[in-house]
Amino acid sequence: MKPIRTLSRALLPLAFASAPAFAAEPPAEIRYDYLNLGLNFGEIDTAGDDVDFWGAAADGSWGFHRNIAMTASIGMGEIDALGDIDTTELSVGLTPHFALTSNLDLVVPVSLVWVDYDASAFSDDDTGYSIGVGVRWLINPAWELGGGITHLDIFDTDDQSVNANVRWHLNDLLSLGLGAEFGDDVTAALFDVRFSFGG
Repeated sequence: MKPIRTLSRALLPLAFASAPAFAAEPPAEIRYDYLNLGLNFGEIDTAGDDVDFWGAAADGSWGFHRNIAMTASIGMGEIDALGDIDTTELSVGLTPHFALTSNLDLVVPVSLVWVDYDASAFSDDDTGYSIGVGVRWLINPAWELGGGITHLDIFDTDDQSVNANVRWHLNDLLSLGLGAEFGDDVTAALFDVRFSFGG
């Protein structure tokens, strides 16, 4: 219940603020100005056994150039191992994006990533990077599909993952996203609420 309470408290004031714009039409173009509030759940494949984890995160994007967006994120969660491991993750980066067609974009996200693990028996943190390539496809104003591959290098190791997601644009401001990620050692499901801004 902890991640659900965390997200509910964050969304409540934003839901009231977005009410006047709820009747606006869904977007007719792919947009890069937004704030996401999300949850993720999954399993980590360890040497001995699979362990569960959950997390809550906020991430944003600002399209300051017609082909480049600045991104940032913060996430917190818990891994059900060694008496529970608390996790914190911060990232900042850039996402160059290029139109392949009028409603299909190629995206190349690059980020600097900091991760901290804190448990009763140990604590560790490290700074690394991630780089990926993917697509965003606005199949119509209400529905968007996305997918890509990501390389993450941190804690003296690297991980490759593939992801896919679907987004339902309720209106010009609000959308709901559902996705999945499959990595070398991690499988995760993701849900988010997105508040979009700009034109």
